[in-house]
Amino acid sequence: MSELPSTQSQGYNWIEEFHAFTSFHYLMLAICIGSFIVFCVTGRTLIKSDLKNGTNREEKFRRILAWSIILSQAFFFVRRFTPGQWDIQDSLPLHMCRWSVWIAAWAMFTLNPKMRSLLLFWGLGLSTQAFFSPMITDGLSSWGFWIYWVNHTQIVGAAIYDLAVLGYRPNKRDLYFAMLWGLMYAILVIALNWILNTNYSYLGSGGYTATSVVDQLGPYPQRLIWMILGSELIFVLIYFFSVGMLTLRTRVLNKPLPARIDAEPRNPR
Repeated sequence: MSELPSTQSQGYNWIEEFHAFTSFHYLMLAICIGSFIVFCVTGRTLIKSDLKNGTNREEKFRRILAWSIILSQAFFFVRRFTPGQWDIQDSLPLHMCRWSVWIAAWAMFTLNPKMRSLLLFWGLGLSTQAFFSPMITDGLSSWGFWIYWVNHTQIVGAAIYDLAVLGYRPNKRDLYFAMLWGLMYAILVIALNWILNTNYSYLGSGGYTATSVVDQLGPYPQRLIWMILGSELIFVLIYFFSVGMLTLRTRVLNKPLPARIDAEPRNPR
Protein backbone atom coordinates (compact mmCIF):
# COMPACT_ATOMS: atom_id res chain seq x y z
CA MET A 1 0.00 0.00 0.00
CA SER A 2 1.35 3.42 -0.93
CA GLU A 3 2.07 6.05 1.68
CA LEU A 4 0.08 9.24 2.14
CA PRO A 5 0.93 11.79 -0.50
CA SER A 6 3.64 14.18 0.56
CA THR A 7 5.69 16.96 -0.93
CA GLN A 8 8.56 14.52 -1.45
CA SER A 9 6.64 11.49 -2.74
CA GLN A 10 4.04 13.03 -5.02
CA GLY A 11 5.14 16.56 -5.63
CA TYR A 12 2.52 18.38 -3.55
CA ASN A 13 1.65 19.12 0.05
CA TRP A 14 -1.61 17.32 0.92
CA ILE A 15 -2.07 19.63 3.93
CA GLU A 16 -2.45 22.58 1.54
CA GLU A 17 -3.66 20.91 -1.67
CA PHE A 18 -5.92 18.06 -2.74
CA HIS A 19 -5.26 16.03 -5.88
CA ALA A 20 -7.63 13.38 -7.16
CA PHE A 21 -6.50 9.78 -7.71
CA THR A 22 -3.72 9.90 -5.15
CA SER A 23 -3.29 7.78 -2.03
CA PHE A 24 -4.73 10.64 0.06
CA HIS A 25 -7.86 10.63 -2.13
CA TYR A 26 -8.18 6.87 -1.64
CA LEU A 27 -7.74 7.29 2.10
CA MET A 28 -10.65 9.77 2.17
CA LEU A 29 -12.76 7.30 0.19
CA ALA A 30 -11.93 4.55 2.67
CA ILE A 31 -12.89 6.78 5.62
CA CYS A 32 -16.22 7.71 4.01
CA ILE A 33 -17.08 4.13 3.08
CA GLY A 34 -16.09 3.00 6.56
CA SER A 35 -18.45 5.56 8.09
CA PHE A 36 -21.29 4.30 5.87
CA ILE A 37 -20.70 0.75 7.09
CA VAL A 38 -20.57 1.77 10.76
CA PHE A 39 -23.82 3.73 10.60
CA CYS A 40 -25.65 1.01 8.65
CA VAL A 41 -24.50 -1.78 10.97
CA THR A 42 -25.53 0.33 13.97
CA GLY A 43 -28.94 1.05 12.45
CA ARG A 44 -29.66 -2.58 11.61
CA THR A 45 -28.57 -3.68 15.08
CA LEU A 46 -30.91 -1.14 16.66
CA ILE A 47 -33.83 -2.25 14.49
CA LYS A 48 -33.34 -5.86 15.60
CA SER A 49 -33.31 -4.68 19.20
CA ASP A 50 -36.46 -2.61 18.64
CA LEU A 51 -38.33 -5.57 17.13
CA LYS A 52 -37.30 -7.77 20.04
CA ASN A 53 -37.93 -5.31 22.87
CA GLY A 54 -40.61 -3.00 21.47
CA THR A 55 -38.37 0.09 21.67
CA ASN A 56 -37.63 2.87 19.16
CA ARG A 57 -33.87 3.19 19.51
CA GLU A 58 -33.28 3.21 15.75
CA GLU A 59 -35.61 6.17 15.32
CA LYS A 60 -33.73 8.08 18.02
CA PHE A 61 -30.41 7.22 16.38
CA ARG A 62 -31.72 8.31 12.98
CA ARG A 63 -32.90 11.62 14.42
CA ILE A 64 -29.49 12.21 15.96
CA LEU A 65 -28.00 11.74 12.48
CA ALA A 66 -30.54 14.20 11.08
CA TRP A 67 -29.74 16.76 13.77
CA SER A 68 -26.02 16.40 13.05
CA ILE A 69 -26.76 17.28 9.42
CA ILE A 70 -28.92 20.27 10.37
CA LEU A 71 -26.45 21.75 12.85
CA SER A 72 -23.37 21.32 10.68
CA GLN A 73 -25.11 22.62 7.55
CA ALA A 74 -26.52 25.61 9.41
CA PHE A 75 -22.97 26.49 10.46
CA PHE A 76 -21.68 26.07 6.90
CA PHE A 77 -24.57 28.16 5.53
CA VAL A 78 -23.91 31.07 7.89
CA ARG A 79 -20.16 30.88 7.35
CA ARG A 80 -20.56 31.33 3.58
CA PHE A 81 -22.23 34.71 4.16
CA THR A 82 -19.69 36.10 6.63
CA PRO A 83 -17.22 38.83 5.63
CA GLY A 84 -14.21 37.32 3.95
CA GLN A 85 -16.14 34.19 2.91
CA TRP A 86 -18.89 35.67 0.77
CA ASP A 87 -18.46 34.95 -2.94
CA ILE A 88 -21.40 35.09 -5.30
CA GLN A 89 -19.78 32.31 -7.32
CA ASP A 90 -20.04 29.86 -4.42
CA SER A 91 -21.95 31.18 -1.40
CA LEU A 92 -25.53 30.99 -2.65
CA PRO A 93 -27.41 27.74 -1.81
CA LEU A 94 -27.80 26.72 -5.45
CA HIS A 95 -25.54 23.69 -5.85
CA MET A 96 -27.60 20.49 -5.95
CA CYS A 97 -25.58 19.02 -3.09
CA ARG A 98 -26.61 21.96 -0.89
CA TRP A 99 -30.25 21.15 -1.56
CA SER A 100 -29.75 17.41 -1.24
CA VAL A 101 -28.14 17.61 2.19
CA TRP A 102 -31.24 19.33 3.64
CA ILE A 103 -33.40 16.79 1.84
CA ALA A 104 -31.35 14.08 3.58
CA ALA A 105 -32.13 15.55 7.00
CA TRP A 106 -35.83 15.92 6.12
CA ALA A 107 -36.02 12.33 4.90
CA MET A 108 -34.30 10.96 8.01
CA PHE A 109 -36.59 12.90 10.33
CA THR A 110 -39.94 12.27 8.65
CA LEU A 111 -39.49 9.33 6.22
CA ASN A 112 -41.43 11.50 3.78
CA PRO A 113 -41.68 9.43 0.56
CA LYS A 114 -41.04 12.40 -1.74
CA MET A 115 -37.92 13.39 0.16
CA ARG A 116 -36.75 9.78 0.18
CA SER A 117 -37.14 9.60 -3.59
CA LEU A 118 -35.07 12.77 -4.08
CA LEU A 119 -32.50 11.49 -1.60
CA LEU A 120 -32.08 8.30 -3.58
CA PHE A 121 -32.10 9.66 -7.12
CA TRP A 122 -30.40 13.01 -6.53
CA GLY A 123 -28.21 11.94 -3.64
CA LEU A 124 -27.05 8.47 -4.54
CA GLY A 125 -27.52 8.98 -8.28
CA LEU A 126 -25.61 12.23 -8.69
CA SER A 127 -23.70 13.11 -5.52
CA THR A 128 -21.58 9.94 -5.62
CA GLN A 129 -19.68 11.56 -8.50
CA ALA A 130 -18.14 13.86 -5.89
CA PHE A 131 -16.26 10.92 -4.34
CA PHE A 132 -14.73 9.59 -7.54
CA SER A 133 -14.08 12.87 -9.33
CA PRO A 134 -13.67 15.43 -6.52
CA MET A 135 -14.21 19.05 -7.52
CA ILE A 136 -11.84 20.50 -4.93
CA THR A 137 -8.21 21.53 -4.82
CA ASP A 138 -8.00 22.68 -1.16
CA GLY A 139 -6.07 20.47 1.24
CA LEU A 140 -6.57 19.22 4.76
CA SER A 141 -5.96 22.59 6.42
CA SER A 142 -8.81 24.29 4.54
CA TRP A 143 -12.43 24.65 5.68
CA GLY A 144 -13.41 24.00 2.07
CA PHE A 145 -11.89 20.54 2.23
CA TRP A 146 -13.91 19.52 5.30
CA ILE A 147 -17.13 21.12 4.10
CA TYR A 148 -16.85 19.27 0.79
CA TRP A 149 -16.33 15.84 2.31
CA VAL A 150 -18.83 16.30 5.14
CA ASN A 151 -21.55 17.51 2.72
CA HIS A 152 -21.27 14.58 0.36
CA THR A 153 -20.76 12.00 3.10
CA GLN A 154 -23.99 13.15 4.75
CA ILE A 155 -25.95 12.98 1.48
CA VAL A 156 -24.71 9.64 0.19
CA GLY A 157 -24.54 8.15 3.69
CA ALA A 158 -28.19 9.01 4.34
CA ALA A 159 -29.22 7.52 0.98
CA ILE A 160 -27.35 4.28 1.68
CA TYR A 161 -28.80 4.15 5.21
CA ASP A 162 -32.31 4.50 3.78
CA LEU A 163 -31.69 1.59 1.42
CA ALA A 164 -29.69 -0.74 3.65
CA VAL A 165 -31.32 -0.11 7.03
CA LEU A 166 -34.81 1.26 6.36
CA GLY A 167 -35.44 -0.87 3.27
CA TYR A 168 -36.47 1.96 0.97
CA ARG A 169 -37.21 0.95 -2.62
CA PRO A 170 -38.54 3.38 -5.24
CA ASN A 171 -41.72 2.91 -7.23
CA LYS A 172 -42.60 4.52 -10.57
CA ARG A 173 -44.13 7.57 -8.97
CA ASP A 174 -40.91 8.14 -7.03
CA LEU A 175 -38.97 7.98 -10.30
CA TYR A 176 -41.31 10.40 -12.07
CA PHE A 177 -41.21 12.81 -9.12
CA ALA A 178 -37.39 12.86 -9.05
CA MET A 179 -37.17 13.27 -12.83
CA LEU A 180 -39.67 16.14 -12.91
CA TRP A 181 -38.12 18.04 -10.02
CA GLY A 182 -34.64 17.36 -11.34
CA LEU A 183 -35.63 18.99 -14.63
CA MET A 184 -37.25 21.94 -12.84
CA TYR A 185 -34.15 22.38 -10.68
CA ALA A 186 -31.90 22.39 -13.76
CA ILE A 187 -34.04 24.99 -15.55
CA LEU A 188 -34.05 27.24 -12.47
CA VAL A 189 -30.30 27.04 -11.91
CA ILE A 190 -29.48 27.50 -15.60
CA ALA A 191 -31.56 30.69 -15.59
CA LEU A 192 -29.97 32.00 -12.37
CA ASN A 193 -26.48 31.18 -13.64
CA TRP A 194 -27.20 33.17 -16.79
CA ILE A 195 -28.53 36.15 -14.82
CA LEU A 196 -25.78 36.13 -12.17
CA ASN A 197 -22.93 34.99 -14.44
CA THR A 198 -22.24 32.07 -12.11
CA ASN A 199 -21.67 28.33 -12.55
CA TYR A 200 -23.68 26.58 -9.84
CA SER A 201 -23.94 22.80 -10.32
CA TYR A 202 -21.74 23.37 -13.41
CA LEU A 203 -24.86 24.41 -15.31
CA GLY A 204 -23.34 27.79 -16.20
CA SER A 205 -20.73 29.04 -18.63
CA GLY A 206 -17.96 29.59 -16.06
CA GLY A 207 -14.99 27.36 -15.42
CA TYR A 208 -13.88 25.43 -12.35
CA THR A 209 -10.54 24.51 -10.90
CA ALA A 210 -10.69 20.69 -10.86
CA THR A 211 -11.34 18.07 -13.53
CA SER A 212 -14.75 16.40 -13.79
CA VAL A 213 -16.90 14.18 -15.98
CA VAL A 214 -18.48 17.46 -17.11
CA ASP A 215 -15.28 18.05 -19.07
CA GLN A 216 -16.22 15.17 -21.36
CA LEU A 217 -19.61 16.63 -22.30
CA GLY A 218 -18.45 19.41 -24.59
CA PRO A 219 -18.59 23.19 -24.37
CA TYR A 220 -21.32 25.36 -22.87
CA PRO A 221 -24.23 25.55 -23.68
CA GLN A 222 -24.32 22.24 -25.58
CA ARG A 223 -23.16 20.33 -22.53
CA LEU A 224 -26.32 21.34 -20.66
CA ILE A 225 -28.38 19.04 -22.86
CA TRP A 226 -26.13 16.07 -22.10
CA MET A 227 -26.00 16.89 -18.39
CA ILE A 228 -29.79 16.93 -18.11
CA LEU A 229 -30.34 13.86 -20.27
CA GLY A 230 -27.53 12.02 -18.50
CA SER A 231 -28.98 12.78 -15.08
CA GLU A 232 -32.43 11.59 -16.10
CA LEU A 233 -30.92 8.42 -17.56
CA ILE A 234 -29.11 7.75 -14.27
CA PHE A 235 -32.45 8.03 -12.45
CA VAL A 236 -34.05 5.52 -14.82
CA LEU A 237 -31.13 3.10 -14.44
CA ILE A 238 -31.34 3.29 -10.65
CA TYR A 239 -35.05 2.51 -10.78
CA PHE A 240 -34.67 -0.49 -13.08
CA PHE A 241 -31.70 -1.77 -11.10
CA SER A 242 -33.87 -1.67 -7.96
CA VAL A 243 -36.72 -3.46 -9.75
CA GLY A 244 -34.32 -6.06 -11.12
CA MET A 245 -32.81 -6.78 -7.72
CA LEU A 246 -36.25 -7.18 -6.15
CA THR A 247 -37.30 -9.53 -8.95
CA LEU A 248 -34.15 -11.58 -8.48
CA ARG A 249 -34.76 -11.77 -4.74
CA THR A 250 -38.45 -12.72 -4.86
CA ARG A 251 -38.84 -14.74 -8.06
CA VAL A 252 -35.45 -16.37 -8.55
CA LEU A 253 -34.15 -16.77 -5.01
CA ASN A 254 -37.68 -17.13 -3.54
CA LYS A 255 -36.92 -14.78 -0.67
CA PRO A 256 -39.45 -12.39 0.89
CA LEU A 257 -39.39 -8.67 0.23
CA PRO A 258 -36.88 -6.84 2.45
CA ALA A 259 -38.31 -5.35 5.62
CA ARG A 260 -39.20 -1.73 5.12
CA ILE A 261 -39.77 1.09 7.58
CA ASP A 262 -42.19 3.81 6.49
CA ALA A 263 -43.95 6.70 8.16
CA GLU A 264 -47.23 5.24 6.83
CA PRO A 265 -48.30 2.39 4.51
CA ARG A 266 -47.80 3.07 0.82
CA ASN A 267 -48.58 1.64 -2.59
CA PRO A 268 -45.58 -0.35 -3.88
CA ARG A 269 -46.36 0.56 -7.50
